[in-house]
Parts: sequence; structure tokens; C-alpha cells
Amino acid sequence: MSINFVDGMDHYATADLLKKWGASGGTSVTIGTSNPRRVGTKSMILTGGYAETKAVIIANTREIRIGVAMRVSSANAGGGITFYMGTEAQMCVTWDSSQRLTVKRGDPTTGVSLGQSAAGVIPVAQWFYLEFFGYISDTIGESEVRLNASAVAGLTLTGQDTKAGTALGGDRVRIEADSYGTLQVRDIYIDSGAGLSVFHGDCLVDTIMPTGVGAHADFTPSAGSNYENVDDAGAIDDDVTYNASTTQDHMDTFACGNLPSAPGSTIIAVAANLAGRKDDAA
Repeated sequence: MSINFVDGMDHYATADLLKKWGASGGTSVTIGTSNPRRVGTKSMILTGGYAETKAVIIANTREIRIGVAMRVSSANAGGGITFYMGTEAQMCVTWDSSQRLTVKRGDPTTGVSLGQSAAGVIPVAQWFYLEFFGYISDTIGESEVRLNASAVAGLTLTGQDTKAGTALGGDRVRIEADSYGTLQVRDIYIDSGAGLSVFHGDCLVDTIMPTGVGAHADFTPSAGSNYENVDDAGAIDDDVTYNASTTQDHMDTFACGNLPSAPGSTIIAVAANLAGRKDDAA
């Protein structure tokens, strides 16, 4: 298991999107609070748009697994999750106006279908959790798709050609939606660990912020206490408030809040989200 990326969208705003993701485009990609999965949470909202992870997240691996909470606004809305190597789409899972899932070699628009579910498997106007695994190969490619932790019939595939590009493997993931409805996503994990059956199930991503000074407070605050300059809940304020130092080996640490109670759950990953700027010449 190797968790490479998690995102719950609660710690940043639309203007900060490319601090977390590598690229976005199309008609509309925003971070918002409409139709929350849980009270007080955000999601990424896509209408005729896409968001793509940074290439450094999964550095040229043949096995990629993504889990994502999704909400498709209307029955005729479509979209897809695609594993890319550079600018080349290798394989994807798509959903269409029949609420059917399809695994393809290539991209959602022109890709070759490898397997398809029955119609009506995608819920409309309600949150669900989708997991997609792909092994990229010309001859022994694999896939599996799970919906709310259950395998989707027709999409567990082996011995396939899942490599559409010229290079082997994948280094980024794209989530996209057509313009016939709105797609909301949150609670994302990306895992490049080996094995067809290593899924994590329905996951929640919670953000906790600094609440006090920790054991180290070496950086100089722009104002107030050091933790008050880095507790930017909901949006990153860049150079409005910050801590700064020109001394090697200086450290700031912080006390943080607790995770929300989730009885019976397991913590599978922790990610530190840092926004910083290096302003010297070297």
C-alpha cells in the first residue's frame, strides 16, 4: 500500500486549486459548499471541466487506484476518471446518461470499451463512493471498479490491453465532467500500491488546523502568535499572515485539533498540507 494523495477540499478555496492540483480547465471548476456530503464540508464542483493531479503524485507506476466520493446532479450527466502518462490517456472509467459505468483503453471520448456495467448503477443527485483500479499493460492489464465498497459486475477485468499511450505506466489522474450536469467530488485517495484487491472502501478526509503553539516556535510571526498565521481554515491567505525565518534548521511546530469521532474507522493516511514561499536568491 502506498497512499500518494488525499483531498477533502476543506482547507482551500477555488483560487488555491492549483496549489493542490496540477492543472484544471474547461468551463467551470470551483471549490464550494453546495450539497455537502457532510454538514460544513466542501467539494470540488465540475461542470464541463476537469482537474488533474500533479505529475509528482504518482511517479510512473503501472498500478493506480483512486477512491472518490461523488455526486452526479442529473441523469443525463457524464464524465470520467482517467489515468494519464504525460499528455497520453492510458485507461479510464466513465459514466454516461444511462448511469452506466464503462472501463476503456484511452480517454473517455475516443477510448475503446473493455468492459461495461448494467445501466442504472450510478445514483443520481446523491453521494456515493467510487473506487477504480487499473494495471497498465499491453497484454496483462487489469481493472476493477467498486461502488460503495461492492465490486461492479462486468468491470473486474484481467488479460487486457489497457495501455493506449506510447510510454508504459501512469503519472497523473484526471477527473472530468461533461456540460450536461454538475459533478461534485471530495474525500479522494490515490494509491499506487500493488494488488488487484487492495481497496480502502468508503473513506473520509478530515482537515484539522493548528490551535496553539507547539514545542518549537523559531520562525518570526508577521503578527500575533505563530499558529495564528497558519490556521487559514477554508482559504490560504498567502502573504497576509505568515511566519518567516532566514536561519537554517529553524522549526515551527503546532498543537492541532482532534479528528472528528468516527467509531469503528481506521486511519489509513495522514498528510501535511503546507503553503510556503522561498524568497532568497538561491
